Amino acid sequence: SLFSKGGFVELFWKEEFGEFNADNWKHSTYIAVRYIKDCQQTFGENNIYYIACAYNAGVPKTYKAWIDNDQSHIPYSTRTTYAPTVETNYKIWKQS
Repeated sequence: SLFSKGGFVELFWKEEFGEFNADNWKHSTYIAVRYIKDCQQTFGENNIYYIACAYNAGVPKTYKAWIDNDQSHIPYSTRTTYAPTVETNYKIWKQS
């Protein structure tokens, strides 16, 4: 989990930023970008669909789906709406 003890924020938050505040856009943006970088390292830089799934549904569920080649581990709305939308928007952005 992002915020649990030993979770992503604890692992990657930099002390010089002060105490993490999710309402601070700079803090939230830093964690989001760092989390996406971690997802890219796990699923491959250009695997936008699985990166989006991991960002939205969590890496453990998405990794299990990726390894098992069974997307039922990923919530339905993530795999049918969220991730395809992100993937489409990424392709459009990449072409511009």
